[in-house]
Amino acid sequence: MTFCKKTSVLWTLMIGATVATAASIEVVLEPVHAMVVSAPEDGVLAAIAVDEGDAVLAGATLVEFERAQEELRVERAREVLRKREFDYAGVEKLFQDDMTSETEKLEKEIERRVAEIDLADAIEQRDRRVVKAVHAGTITRRHHEAGEYVERGTPLLELVDQRQLDARFYVRPAEGITLTKGDAVWVRVPLMEATVRCRVVFVDPTVDPSSGLMRVRARVENDNGRFKPGLRGWVNLAKEEPVTWP
Repeated sequence: MTFCKKTSVLWTLMIGATVATAASIEVVLEPVHAMVVSAPEDGVLAAIAVDEGDAVLAGATLVEFERAQEELRVERAREVLRKREFDYAGVEKLFQDDMTSETEKLEKEIERRVAEIDLADAIEQRDRRVVKAVHAGTITRRHHEAGEYVERGTPLLELVDQRQLDARFYVRPAEGITLTKGDAVWVRVPLMEATVRCRVVFVDPTVDPSSGLMRVRARVENDNGRFKPGLRGWVNLAKEEPVTWP
């Protein structure tokens, strides 16, 4: 199950979380940026440039579809535009010499502009056959191999950026109404034996009617990657670092 699809599961988990002594509340660390990379078009996968575990930068090529037809459409559109530009240059010279009407000049200008639009559209359709990373991260799942045919919307890869994590937790309204964006909280990850100071980045303004709780997110900076998405821990709202934890 991906982080992108865990909302309902985590909701259930966190609703059941107990509020321990010293106001410690159970949290789950989730990546701020995580996505399922899906096929933008129907087609045959020509190449998959990454594998599970690969680190990629934003803008890196992930998947290429076969695009021979799209390349031909781009070439055709370029040639049409070249002809329209030639026609327009000729009629413009004639117009300057007062040998043609403004209407004919306008017609050629419009034809040239339409050809420019057609070329831009052909290039866009071709470029859609190359899937690039929206953000940096690590490939955590690869669902297909080169040569397979996929339909639009089919999941291809899963990408997670673990440099920033959110400690997501739920509080009673009495605590939630005292929290605001920017407030400092303490997050403890027992497995790593680490306690970090974090800032609240979101407090849900609504109370869930089924649980009676409010959702909160605190940002955990994780440039060194020591915390892994999915780890559990505790959050404490105290001003001073707690001496004891559950």
